[in-house]
Amino acid sequence: MKRIARRSNFFEVGRSHRLPLIGLGLWASLSWQRAELANLALEKADRQGEIDGMKATAQKMRDQGLKIEFGNCGEYKGRKRICVAIEPRLKPWGTEQAPFAILKGY
Repeated sequence: MKRIARRSNFFEVGRSHRLPLIGLGLWASLSWQRAELANLALEKADRQGEIDGMKATAQKMRDQGLKIEFGNCGEYKGRKRICVAIEPRLKPWGTEQAPFAILKGY
């Protein structure tokens, strides 16, 4: 009978410690999520800075009368491939692994 009493007492103690462990787990999870949100906010600000820089560059190009023609050049591994028009009269240069060409309109 004493063994049964000890077992039930052990499980009752275990139950009383479950709530703080659950609370600790919730606190850790929420802390991690807050840190992730802070990182995402910083990344968003970085990306917005890059976008603003690209917009300024595009505006300078438009002001100079330059225009890049984009097109859809099919798909590769499930992703759409975007291509640009190049100047057909000029031959490409560079290496076979990394050829370069002048964009049409430059």
